[in-house]
Amino acid sequence: MTIPTITPASPHELDPPLGTFPAPTVPLRRDIPAGALIVETPENPQIGDTVRVLGVGAPAQPAPAEPAAPQAPSAVRTEPAAPVETAAPAETKHRARTGAGARFNPDHVGIYMAVNWGVVIVTVAAVLVSWQGLTAVAAWMLIPPVFAWIVPVMLDVTIVVFTIGVLPRKARGESTWLLALGAYLLTAISAAANFAHVVLESPAGTPELQRYAGASLAALAPMLILLTTEVLGLLITKPNKQQKAHAARLQAARERAELAAVTETPKPRTPRKPARKTAPKNGAQK
Repeated sequence: MTIPTITPASPHELDPPLGTFPAPTVPLRRDIPAGALIVETPENPQIGDTVRVLGVGAPAQPAPAEPAAPQAPSAVRTEPAAPVETAAPAETKHRARTGAGARFNPDHVGIYMAVNWGVVIVTVAAVLVSWQGLTAVAAWMLIPPVFAWIVPVMLDVTIVVFTIGVLPRKARGESTWLLALGAYLLTAISAAANFAHVVLESPAGTPELQRYAGASLAALAPMLILLTTEVLGLLITKPNKQQKAHAARLQAARERAELAAVTETPKPRTPRKPARKTAPKNGAQK
C-alpha cells in the first residue's frame, strides 16, 4: 500500500468533498512538512470513498532564545532626584490708582466730529454777531433796509469763501497769497465796521469802558470767522506731499539732534596752571 502525501484543498474546490477532514486527535508528525497530511486510500480510489488520516505535519516551532548574559553592576552610583521646590506665588501689590488707565486716544473719530461741530457752531455764532453790526452799518452806506443783508454777505461770507479757497490751491502746490491777503483785508474791514458801529451807535451816557469793551467784542466776531474757518480747513483736509516731506525733514533733524546730544563725548578739561608767585619788590617786607 502506497501512502501519498497530500495537502488539503479549499472547500470550494471540493464538490463533492473528498471524505472526512482530520479530527483534532490526529497525531502530529515532525518528519513531514508543516500542514501536510498522511492518508490511507484504497487501491482504486473513487469519488465518495472514505480516507483515513494517519498524521499531519506539525507546525515549525521557533528556536529557543539564548539567555542574555548577565550584566555587570554599574559603577556609577545614581542619587535619588531631589524634590523640586515650587516657588510660592508672589504677592500682588496693589498699585495706586492713577489717571493713566483713564486716558484715551485723542485721534478718535468721536473727538474729531465733536471738534468739527464745535468749530461750525462758533463760526455761525460769530457770523450772527457780525451780521447785526454790518446790517446797521448798511444805513451809513445809504443802502435801503430791505437790502441791508448784502453788507454782511459781501464781507463775512467772502471771508469764508477766500479762506476755504486757499485749501485746494495749497494742496495742488499753487500760490495762495492773493486769497489769503483778501481774507485778511476783509476781516480787518469787517472788524473795523463792527467796532465803529458799537462806539458810534451806543446810547448817550454809556460809560466809556462799557462802550469800548462792547466794541472790541463786536470787532472780534470777524476774526473768529477767519480763525474757525482756518481750523476747519486744517481738520477736514489731508496734508499734501510738500507738507509731508517738510514734516519728515523736521522729524529727521530732531532725531539727529537728539542722537548727537546723547552720543557726544565731553571734551577733556585742560588743567589750570598754578598761578606764579611774584617776587617781592625791593624794600618790601617778606
